[in-house]
Amino acid sequence: MKHSVPSHGTFGRVFSRLDTGEFLASMHHWIDQFASALRGQGIAIDGKTLRGSFDQASNKSALHTLTAFATGSKLVLRQLSVEDKSNEIPTVPMLLEVLDLVNAVVTLDAIHCQRETAKAPLMRKRITF
Repeated sequence: MKHSVPSHGTFGRVFSRLDTGEFLASMHHWIDQFASALRGQGIAIDGKTLRGSFDQASNKSALHTLTAFATGSKLVLRQLSVEDKSNEIPTVPMLLEVLDLVNAVVTLDAIHCQRETAKAPLMRKRITF
């Protein structure tokens, strides 16, 4: 029996009909099911600017995201957009707050050696840096 892969157009029609908010909530719930398997695992948090995502015509800057990546399972746990005219520093605490990182080993760039980052959410969750 020969299996065919749906076309680009078919995928496009399916994705265009999805409720993006509900789909994102479902994806987050599915990813959270891995939380117990993350104990003692490395979580790398890093920011990236997406090439080609700027829009010169409407004067929009490129999209900058912050990603939490489980190094052992090679799974992206969460990804947040960084606000325009900002940087990663205020976004990191928001990202840490939504993840269950008890006993995980979290790595961040040197830019995140900030008192605000190391305080509130991290002290409650006892994350090892």
